[in-house]
Formats: sequence, structure tokens, C-alpha cells
Amino acid sequence: GKDLWNGSSLASLEGFAFEMNLNCFLLQKGLALDFFVNSEKPSVIGLHYYYTLPTSGGRIKASVENQYRVQDVWRPIPSHFLDEKGDLFFDAMEECDFGFIPQKGKEGFFEIFYENSQFALRIRFQADPADSSSELSWQLYHPKGASYICIEPLSAKNPKMPILHQSRLKVEIEVFPSGSF
Repeated sequence: GKDLWNGSSLASLEGFAFEMNLNCFLLQKGLALDFFVNSEKPSVIGLHYYYTLPTSGGRIKASVENQYRVQDVWRPIPSHFLDEKGDLFFDAMEECDFGFIPQKGKEGFFEIFYENSQFALRIRFQADPADSSSELSWQLYHPKGASYICIEPLSAKNPKMPILHQSRLKVEIEVFPSGSF
């Protein structure tokens, strides 16, 4: 928050004091990011990466709780969003701006898989393992007709109304050949 942009502190632009740290390093097949924020007011950290979406389409797979957020309202996930095991199996060509609450996967990480005809991604994320007050969620965003899709791990269940003053988000993004999942 003490850093400057065009002569103004980031804290003054954000409206409150904060300290944020980011460590990143390369993985064998991708990138690892470790974010930490400590803020005067409730805050959220997360990713807003754009991934290409070929015209041939793609799909999203993830283990999630049986609810999703549309705007600020949580609703049961429609059955056509789910596979036979009850996991999210979403057509990436569908217009969406939805929030999901993940279910834990391997090694305490949450996992999201995105696959298209060009590549496959595994996005693994977790909060600080020692923090039991985790507010993790993730957002899936694809505007109608767009050539991209956003998969956004977040440190808040509702990014418009965060409740934590301190949060950590560890994210690993790995790239694989299409057909890996």
C-alpha cells in the first residue's frame, strides 16, 4: 500500500492501508504463485487470468459444493452443469459469470481442470493450511462469443463482500497436452 503509482500511494487509491506480498516460481509444467495480504479493511486476493478458448470449445471440470453464485445469490447448481458423479462438468462455450465453492482434492489443494483442443490446464489452489477461517471460492467467467475464459481462484466466498483482513492464496497452474484429463 505504500508503493506509489503516478505519485499516489496504492493505499490511497484502494481506500485503506494494506500490505501484499507475492512470491512466484516456475514448476516443471507451469507456474506457482503464493499471495498474502494483510489489510486494514476486509479484502480479497485472487487471479483474473484470461485463457484462450478455441472456437472448437472446451470444458471445465471440478469438484464443487452443490451451490453456485450468480451475482450475490447462491443457488443449487443445475443438473446439466454436473456429470454423473455430481462434479462440475461445464461447457466452456456457455456464457457465464458464476462463483463456486470448491471441494478439497489431493494434498489439501482444490483443483479445477480446463481442457480444449489445444491444451489442458490444472489449476490447484489453497489458503494457508493453518488457517481454518478460509473463505475460498472461484469464479468462472466467459462473456457470450468471447475467445477467452477466466478461471479465478479467490480468497473470499463473495468477492464483492470480503470478510477477511488477512488471507493467503497459493496457486499452481500447470499446462498439459490436450486429452490429459
